[in-house]
Amino acid sequence: MFHNAAIFLAYTTTVTECNDTTMREPAMVLQFEGLRGVAAVAVFFYHFHHVPALAPLTERLPGFFGTGWVFVDLFFILSGWVVGHVYHNRLATRPDAAYEFFVARAARLYPLLLTSLLAWYVVMPLLGVAVDWTGLGDCLPQLLTLSFTWGPLACTVPVAPAWSISAEAAVYLAFPLLLWSGVTRTAARAATLIALGVLGYASLAAFGPGIHTIDGMAPIRAAFGFAMGLGLWRLGDMGNLPQGRFAAGMQIGSFFGIAALVALGGAPFGIILLFALLVWAMVCGSGPVVKLCRTHLLVMLGRLSFGIYLWHWFAIVLMQQASPALGPTTIAATSVALVVVWAHVSYTLIEAPGRRAIRFALGRRPGLSAKTTRVPHENSL
Repeated sequence: MFHNAAIFLAYTTTVTECNDTTMREPAMVLQFEGLRGVAAVAVFFYHFHHVPALAPLTERLPGFFGTGWVFVDLFFILSGWVVGHVYHNRLATRPDAAYEFFVARAARLYPLLLTSLLAWYVVMPLLGVAVDWTGLGDCLPQLLTLSFTWGPLACTVPVAPAWSISAEAAVYLAFPLLLWSGVTRTAARAATLIALGVLGYASLAAFGPGIHTIDGMAPIRAAFGFAMGLGLWRLGDMGNLPQGRFAAGMQIGSFFGIAALVALGGAPFGIILLFALLVWAMVCGSGPVVKLCRTHLLVMLGRLSFGIYLWHWFAIVLMQQASPALGPTTIAATSVALVVVWAHVSYTLIEAPGRRAIRFALGRRPGLSAKTTRVPHENSL
């Protein structure tokens, strides 16, 4: 996925500013892979509040366990940035690249999502967990079209975190049309796109169900985060980025601001704004938070983030049956270790091979080879 280690090390130790060349280096995505790993683990930890046996832990951090759900919106912002980074220019210059885009999206989402849903109905009963078979047949079309959150026949899936995947799928459908509309053609339009995302989140916070919506409004929530990320990428692509000490200071300020607001249970809207500032400040590839997110551990967690995000729900449900006598720390640590190990196994045996198989199968059409649909940084999307 990335250049060899020597080239990468030389690159990361010499980049001091952003330009058209560095913005297209594969290494530019690496820090966001690590940041994605942080988001996946944070969502896992947040769901600890569903486990009665972990109450001694969750009661110590009421702020985080009240607002930790907001890390899903970091996923939306990162998706907008990375998808823009990989696909914007090719879609803007080659309309037929939309086919490549949708092939890559299918290859990214379907193998692990469908496997996790199948595992729920096959494995969970063997572990003593009752599953709801009612309506599974009626829900199958929505599962196959990823419309189970927002479709006309929206239904609830047992792997609860999958709601955000369905929400993002709706945004992906509109992404090529959004680019072809010219909304990212100039820096002013890209800034307007960011402003629309910010105003959208503000409207969710002020009216209706709030930002924490996971039902039919979820695609709109995802679209606001995606718009912010895409607009930030486009501004950066045009050279409008914080650099040097200013970028480092922005990273530190955003990082500690997010930590403080999450710990105190602060306004989710403020946390989302800080997420966007942090992403913008990390693009140039230097600074303390960039270095942290490029560590081997966080990059590894980022590579496994999709698996961690889906499989952790199995652990949450199983932990609900755990005996408090085991101790909350033991239960939590064991569950995290098992989920990470299983995410690695599923990445190796299901996720990566599934992507290759789908890209090969769907890429076999006149005028487009399977090799054509191989997208740089695909593991980061």
